[in-house]
Amino acid sequence: IFIIWEAFIVLSSADVHFLQSIVGQDNVSVRHADLEAHSIDESWVEAHLPDVVVWPSRTAEVSAIVRYANEKGLPIVPWSGGSSLEGNPVPVRGGIVLAMYRMKDIIEIREEDLQVVVQPGIVYDELNAQLRKRGMFFPPAPGSSDVATIGGMVANNSSGMRAVKYGVTRDYVLKLEVVLANGEVIRIGSNAKKSTSGYDLLGLFVGSEGTLGVVTEVTLRLVGFPEQVGVAVAAFEQLGDAANAVYEAIRYGLDPSAIEILDAATVRVTNQHQGLSLREVPTLFVEFHGTKAAVEEQIEYMRELCQENGCSDFQVATDTQRRDELWAARKEAHDSIKFSHPGCAMISG
Repeated sequence: IFIIWEAFIVLSSADVHFLQSIVGQDNVSVRHADLEAHSIDESWVEAHLPDVVVWPSRTAEVSAIVRYANEKGLPIVPWSGGSSLEGNPVPVRGGIVLAMYRMKDIIEIREEDLQVVVQPGIVYDELNAQLRKRGMFFPPAPGSSDVATIGGMVANNSSGMRAVKYGVTRDYVLKLEVVLANGEVIRIGSNAKKSTSGYDLLGLFVGSEGTLGVVTEVTLRLVGFPEQVGVAVAAFEQLGDAANAVYEAIRYGLDPSAIEILDAATVRVTNQHQGLSLREVPTLFVEFHGTKAAVEEQIEYMRELCQENGCSDFQVATDTQRRDELWAARKEAHDSIKFSHPGCAMISG
């Protein structure tokens, strides 16, 4: 929560009219359906209706809204994709929900510098679809990549399935434009990969979950898209055997770009919900990036380790369509659990 007040403060019609004067009447809503849609994320946190939802489109509007809220003592909550499992964007005392997901432009792609400048509302998958055309990508891959916004990823320091190789969001944030609680706009960080000039304010803001300011622009470091991507899916009779295969893979120097385990129960509900036909046993998903020769070598070594640990089935794919099919169970596990067992939305991984 960006601003919290001890007493409930209900917005007046004058407050709503002022917000409309900043962003336009069509970008302010007190409709119950809109309030309800912004009252809860994917977590177990109890839903709380805001008083109003506001959709800004540029930094100056965010600054004016935050300044007004600060002067009037109105609670304000920045909102991104609403896909968090932790309850961090949920309004708990009414007030203003600042819905940032319409600020979704790619401002600049600096191909020679392997950098991109974006507004916070752009969705992870949409950004990478554009970057891939130029042979680059932003590595962190949250499970909700089809709805997670870059602003939300910065606020949560998101990691995801590729953290084992590439690290987390914080490792890629170079610069931020941030609106502080009084409406002041600051710019922190630089285009340099490393700098020792002053305090690490970037590290302070990344992962602060909207408590220190509202991010309105992000400069990210990118990585070149690998020559080859290979995916392996291994089925085991015992969860402990799958875990031991992971341990040995890391211990003996394999360099997976992603590595995940689903237990039998998760595979079962995913098969049911997604129409898949995976064996309903503990299943290991591994992805490798690199040259064609390096990926093939690592996959074969992974096959040996899995077989030594009792693997009963080992499938490999290097073409995009087949890779997506093999990864489908892991990527859709959250939704499968949620729809199969309403109220049980959280999974590990």
